[in-house]
Amino acid sequence: MKLMVLKKRGKLPQDAGGTPIMFTEGRHMRPRVSVSGRSILLPSPMGRSEFFPLQNGQQFLFVRDLGKKTRNAWFAGMDEQYPFVTRMPWRTFKVWKKRGEKAFYEALRPSVITNLEELHTPRRAERQGDMWLFPMPYSWDELLKAFLIVDGKSMTPRRAKKESVLDSRHCLTGRCVENVYFSYTRCWLGEGVIEAPHHKPRVLKGPHLIARTWKCGD
Repeated sequence: MKLMVLKKRGKLPQDAGGTPIMFTEGRHMRPRVSVSGRSILLPSPMGRSEFFPLQNGQQFLFVRDLGKKTRNAWFAGMDEQYPFVTRMPWRTFKVWKKRGEKAFYEALRPSVITNLEELHTPRRAERQGDMWLFPMPYSWDELLKAFLIVDGKSMTPRRAKKESVLDSRHCLTGRCVENVYFSYTRCWLGEGVIEAPHHKPRVLKGPHLIARTWKCGD
């Protein structure tokens, strides 16, 4: 595991996969973290700040531990030729620290997606940013009938036009059933086209279960 303890280094990381990294000034307890154009903005190093390169420098983890339970971790870098940055739960950073890079990337996959892939091999989920799209091996009628039997709920897919999916910038046009629960995970069932800034549109043929990294279970 390669790391940089930024406080001990005179030179800060300059880029990730060719994307410039810019550190904002000021001692902010609520730091600014974002993508600006083609650059990634990170807060200035405070306390114990660490930078962990991933994927041969294409992506990275950035951590600030200010003590007194004020700990922040971000996952950032390049994805589909565009920069991204996202806050991540501390528990996910601990997965990386204890088990390494491979385990960290496995932890990004919601457990409901892993369970479906194991149950319905060889079907595999596609990914669009932090959204996971699993092609269900059932028709809409079969799925809705199963919900009625198991949960006693009658559901009807509705038309969607650029509807925000799971509180994200990913938008679905087609048909959907919102906020259904699989394995205690809040998901959508959707069919059509799902789009998001800086990502290729994905065409969902037939009903797909849609789950989100780090948003599952809320």
